[in-house]
Amino acid sequence: MPTAILLLPILPDREEEWRRFAQDLLGDRLGDYEGLGRRLGVRGVRVYLARTSRREVIVAYVESEDPEEAFRRLVASEEPFVEWFKEKLAKA
Repeated sequence: MPTAILLLPILPDREEEWRRFAQDLLGDRLGDYEGLGRRLGVRGVRVYLARTSRREVIVAYVESEDPEEAFRRLVASEEPFVEWFKEKLAKA
C-alpha cells in the first residue's frame, strides 16, 4: 500500500491548540474525520507527537491507494468539515 509521511512542526504557542484539535477529531468530530478518510481513499492513519530539543512535531503516516490524489482532493474540497480541518492544520 502506498504511504505518505508528513512532518508538521508545532509552533511554541500552539501546543495546547493542537491538543484540543486532536481531542475534537477523536471525540465529537470522529464520524466526520472517518468519513473524510473514506472519501479520500485513505486506508489508515497513524499520528505521533514527537519532541525535539526545539519544539514538538506531529508525524503523520498515511496509507492510501493514491496519496497524491488524496491530498489533492483534500486541498480542493470545500466541505464544511474539510474547511475546518484545513484551518486547524494551517495554524501549526
